[in-house]
Amino acid sequence: MSNPTKPAAKPIRILALCDSVARAGNAITGFGRVAHNLFIRWSQSLGPDAAKEYINPIPGPMEVRPEIDIWAIGFDGQGYKGVPREWTLLPAGDQWQHPARLAAFLKRLASGSYTHVFILMDADALSGVKFPGGHFFSDELRRICREKGIRSLLYYPVDAPLLPPYDLIGAVDVAVTFTEYGREETRKAFGKKSMPIHVLPHGMDDHFTPVSPEERIAARAEFLVDGAPADPKGKKPFLKPGDYLILNVGKNEWRKDPLRSLEILRRLIDAGVPAKLVMRMNPTSLMGGIHLERAAEQLGLRLDREWAHIGAVPESHMRRLYGAADLLLTTSLGEGWGLPVTEALACGTPVVLPMHTSLMEIGDRIGTEMFPEDEHAVRFLPLETGHVCGYDTRLRQRVELVDAVQIIRERWMRCQNNNLRVTLPPTVRQWLSWDRIAGEMLKLLLA
Repeated sequence: MSNPTKPAAKPIRILALCDSVARAGNAITGFGRVAHNLFIRWSQSLGPDAAKEYINPIPGPMEVRPEIDIWAIGFDGQGYKGVPREWTLLPAGDQWQHPARLAAFLKRLASGSYTHVFILMDADALSGVKFPGGHFFSDELRRICREKGIRSLLYYPVDAPLLPPYDLIGAVDVAVTFTEYGREETRKAFGKKSMPIHVLPHGMDDHFTPVSPEERIAARAEFLVDGAPADPKGKKPFLKPGDYLILNVGKNEWRKDPLRSLEILRRLIDAGVPAKLVMRMNPTSLMGGIHLERAAEQLGLRLDREWAHIGAVPESHMRRLYGAADLLLTTSLGEGWGLPVTEALACGTPVVLPMHTSLMEIGDRIGTEMFPEDEHAVRFLPLETGHVCGYDTRLRQRVELVDAVQIIRERWMRCQNNNLRVTLPPTVRQWLSWDRIAGEMLKLLLA
């Protein structure tokens, strides 16, 4: 007697709109890393030969790996390696927001036999986009998904009170934001207290682990800068024994407020703190940032003496970079999440961060889990009472300069007799587990 035929698994085809999950150079974007962490687990969890089961239970019969086509922002079609065979990178390019490129994305969605569409992007980047015929991107996305039976999910940050347009949030089947702050701001914007907005944080890559004292010494010795013209070796150590190394790994853009970090350094030095600042960002900016070298020069800060800037760092080197620092500093005007904060803490480095947006939420959550064992792990920086306004028209608040200097100076004084390092508790690592987050996200997408 033959066994009854097993029902065929329904093919899963996902079209994703997100930053490229691979990069020809040294480092991909934060959004690209998030997408890669989600997709690699989805592919593994649904495959017949998966090494580990990430999702249990998975709704419905799924015995084949999903096909994931990635409309990859920043991808030009060349030089990208290491992409799993189940993924296809489609070149969205740098002009991905142009109506013609978004129309091409929708055309592919409508004609590609997709079952799901996943978007990882700021809601306002795609809201309000109008095509020549007068139709909006969000309306066309919703129409295509309904006609083709495609389930849609948007994973989006909120780094300030939401201002119109934000129509994309209401156009998808499932809206997922990074924090409770993002959920509440979304509900305020839509005027619906019970609007079904889901919350899933950004995870933390497994390789971010505490750095040993020996690794810290070696990593700090790796900071080499240009030496004097007469120096035959051409390079010299940036750090001296006793230097207090502050690290900022944000972008050089207006929202990250890199000038405030330089101002804090200037005041710390004036207060007698042997502080040095490394800024992992481009020295010039096309995104409303500053000319780092000119700004520092006007503040009387000498390049490669009191401060230095470095470019993109390979992901494999970031753990040592965090571990070398005595303190991670962010002076951002607002964050949807803030990957450097959790990554630095995972490597044992304390952080100071502004008292706003997602940073307040992350700091509170981690601080609560760690207190009192590591009460020095997270410290908040008060904000100025006034506001600044960037190109996105949202009012934001800067870190208060005098208070920030005082808080960091006090931390340095404590460090003189005790090299303060931190240890994330298992509860925080579980909260930030990519396995958990990818599983929860997939359940929402496939429900």
